[in-house]
Amino acid sequence: MPNMRSPHVLIMTSIMVVMVAFAVAGFENKKQFDRMIESRKWVVHALEVKLILERLKSAIDHNDIYVANRLTNELRTMVVDPMQAKRGAELEATLPAPSTRTETILNDLRNAEDQLFKRRMADLQANAARSASFVSAINIFALLFQIILLGVVWYSFGQSNAANSRLKALLSSMAEGVYQIDSYGICKFINAAAETMLGYSSAEICGNNMHDLVHHTAPDGSHRSAEHCLLMSVIQTKQPYRTSDDIFITKQGLRLPVEVAAEPLVQNGHLTGAVVCFRDITERKEVERRLSEFYSTVSHELRTPLTSIRGAFGLLEGGKGGDLSPKAMKLVSMGREESERLVRLINDILDIRKIEAGKFELNLSSTSADQLVLKTVESLKTLAEQAEIHLSVQIDAAPALTVDTDRITQVLTNLVSNALKFSPRMSEVVVGTAWAPGGVRFLLPIMALE
Repeated sequence: MPNMRSPHVLIMTSIMVVMVAFAVAGFENKKQFDRMIESRKWVVHALEVKLILERLKSAIDHNDIYVANRLTNELRTMVVDPMQAKRGAELEATLPAPSTRTETILNDLRNAEDQLFKRRMADLQANAARSASFVSAINIFALLFQIILLGVVWYSFGQSNAANSRLKALLSSMAEGVYQIDSYGICKFINAAAETMLGYSSAEICGNNMHDLVHHTAPDGSHRSAEHCLLMSVIQTKQPYRTSDDIFITKQGLRLPVEVAAEPLVQNGHLTGAVVCFRDITERKEVERRLSEFYSTVSHELRTPLTSIRGAFGLLEGGKGGDLSPKAMKLVSMGREESERLVRLINDILDIRKIEAGKFELNLSSTSADQLVLKTVESLKTLAEQAEIHLSVQIDAAPALTVDTDRITQVLTNLVSNALKFSPRMSEVVVGTAWAPGGVRFLLPIMALE
């Protein structure tokens, strides 16, 4: 149901009321006009009757019986009032010998016709006055509605201008760049943030093809045609387009890395263009570059010397450097273990990088669940003894599994070591397996020793 307070509804209602008022005025004017024409006809008729009566009186005064009879007959055909017609017949009966009675009847007819003429003139003036009064009232009524209509239109335009001002203020305050293109890719609107990022003013960019102006180069530096541009395809396919890695070319010819989102602009079921919103991701690209450099440094500058250090400790521990005292052997073993821990830590960081890049690969092989548990527990017995925690195994399910053994062992080792680290002294950590829907579940219950 339409909102009756909508300016458009008020405008249409006012227009309809004005049209009805003019229609009523026209109909009433026609009625009044017809009445005036009829009254004028009667006035003309009365004037003709009065003229015949004057000529009849002159004929009788000059004793012209032939003319008097002809005028009397003509008078009888013209008089429509019954009383006057009766008096006309009496007048005709007194002819052809005029007498005092003839004069009396003729005077009566003249007096009656004068009164009828005055009455019809009064009717004519009254009709004209009523018509003028009604037309004036209708004109005033129509004028009032025209004033109301103009007020509604002015209010509607005012509301529209206020809404446009609010929308422009909102778009101008956005940190993201926004521009609108038509169905041909021509820029129709651009906000202040987009002007700042691209280096163009609104006057310079509006009216130009946005693809040819700022989007003609691909991120790899190759030329990008409009036919193969996914951003321009929004206009043809009516499908939204989003990308987190694209570039625009600024007025100065610089490459601006951007994140872009484009939506088709549909009005009344017809595609009229698209709205493009983009964000400057220069800072994000810089962070990614530094992070990549960090991973590269970790990979090449840390892991390589740590591998050498671990190898050296291994040679010393194997007696390649001569016999060592038990205290020295313990220090060498500790150094080898810590270097291996650092290598594992670096490998974990690099694995995270591989996961983010979607390049993480799994080396699947066949093994059993109990072997994974036993291997994990065996590697952590020393840590459990140091923490004075009893580490035990409970195998309820030992199916064959197809997994990446190193990765699963790494996950189990992290979980069990955390359990040992945060469990109270003189407690028990049980590493076990149990059947689960579609596979096996690894369990790590922690129990206090009695």
